[in-house]
Amino acid sequence: MEENQKKAFDFAADLTKQLITLSTAIITLTVTFSKDIINLYDSTIRYLLVLSWISFIISILMGILTLMALTGNLDPISPKKLKNADETQPDIPKKDPILTITSSNVTSTSKWQVWTFMIALILTCCYGYRAVSKQDKDNSHKDTYMIIRDTKLGTDTTIYIDTLYLPKKKY
Repeated sequence: MEENQKKAFDFAADLTKQLITLSTAIITLTVTFSKDIINLYDSTIRYLLVLSWISFIISILMGILTLMALTGNLDPISPKKLKNADETQPDIPKKDPILTITSSNVTSTSKWQVWTFMIALILTCCYGYRAVSKQDKDNSHKDTYMIIRDTKLGTDTTIYIDTLYLPKKKY
């Protein structure tokens, strides 16, 4: 095997391992830091996070398949040997395996790994943006006084609740 082929296999394996590591780390971080606040948000924000986790898991699985394909290309299974009518094996010239990372079994799983990783990363960023903007909306009345008034009109049993926010004056 030539030196450039060795390097190509090394670089392909390293890239695949890096994406697996990043996917695992991002899942771990989001699970760790969102378990306390995930119930604070509506279901659309939670779905973004769950979809990103699913995409990261698919990316990890595709990365494992890519590493398996790279390994299989380095040491392919030899074809079954044919036997003659007298049960002796003929001398068939052994074909040298084609050592390349551009075979379809490597490139297809690698593409799926990269695409699912990118989709998961975008979903995670969308989750973070939505969670922060939701938190900002919740804190929009932090410098105000909240006045709540319950009203019951006549014999009607319905209770009407009014909320008024008055700004705190800074003198």
